[in-house]
Amino acid sequence: MPPGPSTRKYSMIWNLENADLNYSADITWAPHMDWLSRQVRPEQITHRSRDVSVAASELQAAELDHRIAVVNEAMHSYERYAMSGREASDIYDYVLLKTYDSMRYEQDAVTKYIHEHEGASMGQGISWQNAIHVTSTQWIEIMGQIKESIAAMRSHPGWSNGLDFYPGMRARSNALPGFVDHTSGSISRSRIILFRPELSIWTLFLPDKKQWYRDIMDYVTERLDVVGEVSFPMVEGGVSYVKAQEYFREGRYQPFDGKSWEASIGQILTRVFNPFLVRTKNIYQLPSGVTVTSLLDTIAMVKVIAKRKGKFIILGDDCNSWGADDLSTPFLEAQLEDKATNFFLGLDYKEIEQPRISGFKVTVDRADKRKRIDTGLDDKTESWEGSHDEREAAVHAMLYLGLLEDGTLIDAIAKRAEIRGPGQMIEDIAHEVALKPNGSPFAPAERLGVKRLFLANA
Repeated sequence: MPPGPSTRKYSMIWNLENADLNYSADITWAPHMDWLSRQVRPEQITHRSRDVSVAASELQAAELDHRIAVVNEAMHSYERYAMSGREASDIYDYVLLKTYDSMRYEQDAVTKYIHEHEGASMGQGISWQNAIHVTSTQWIEIMGQIKESIAAMRSHPGWSNGLDFYPGMRARSNALPGFVDHTSGSISRSRIILFRPELSIWTLFLPDKKQWYRDIMDYVTERLDVVGEVSFPMVEGGVSYVKAQEYFREGRYQPFDGKSWEASIGQILTRVFNPFLVRTKNIYQLPSGVTVTSLLDTIAMVKVIAKRKGKFIILGDDCNSWGADDLSTPFLEAQLEDKATNFFLGLDYKEIEQPRISGFKVTVDRADKRKRIDTGLDDKTESWEGSHDEREAAVHAMLYLGLLEDGTLIDAIAKRAEIRGPGQMIEDIAHEVALKPNGSPFAPAERLGVKRLFLANA
């Protein structure tokens, strides 16, 4: 992965040995990072930090084995939390019915989706940007075929879909021990992404995906008789971050994360949902690259906490609770470091009135910026250099203090109608503020007397 906004360049030596990717890296930080490292709390540097972020296909088998091991170990506990047959059937059918009824072809929505994904692959080496040449007539025909598939899925709950999914990778990384210029370690697993273009492009025909998501989650919370107060960033957008701020002022915080959640979902939603899932050895997993991934992630989490009192903000496998009793299960893991720093979906709320980002990161972790590395028994060496906009670097650095040119980070987040993901949201904000016409991206740095650190010719 290329350097992130905090890094000028890094050099890495690595080799693959005994199914582990061993590496060491020398890091050249951006000039402002020494100053920034002295302005933040030590845990703000190390918590949610990212060493060099690398992935190797040889490590995917270990990831699959890990997921299956987690499920097998937790198998005895799923029955307590799994949906009843009636619940599963009702919710499965409603998801499909609402999707069918919400689908329509709108050229602007299709074009917007293609442009947002033009750096991504549809599968088998075909880039999304090529989809811009598909005609309206062809898209309408494709939508008709999808609706036929949805009708068949409604008629056959519990059936396996029989599809071969395309595998992809996401990098894993280790945490930084502090603000250091040399790191080393080993990585034993690379995350698996499973996708099918025909199950991903459902999104093209859901021009109001937010309303689709809202309607389904309203139905789910009512059908499951949810006891607590539950809200969803995919529905509420940036307002969820303001709500979290209010909750932090009020009560006891407990963050949890789904352990091998893709593999646990099949046990919680039950075999009724098999048409959405893919079989791997003895378990069914939820593919990570299809339209319903985040939706089903969230539905499964709502089922797990349905009978708990408290306040919950849920995004996929992230369950943030205030005032609830302990949620720990063999497949739901307490995030103790997140609790210690009041960390909520990408933001450190240790200072509740001025949340900020946390974790120094050597590299970005973006599929559209991924670069393949050669693996083998022999040592391999390569260097990566970053190309950074001075304005964007200044804005990004100030986010560690929760500052923007005309307010705080939480002010900017509150205005966002959609949350695609915490990391992407922060990137988008930094980019938009830095390049805003007639903006003042250096204003916070100037107020703090460090503007010179961001200017190459200063």
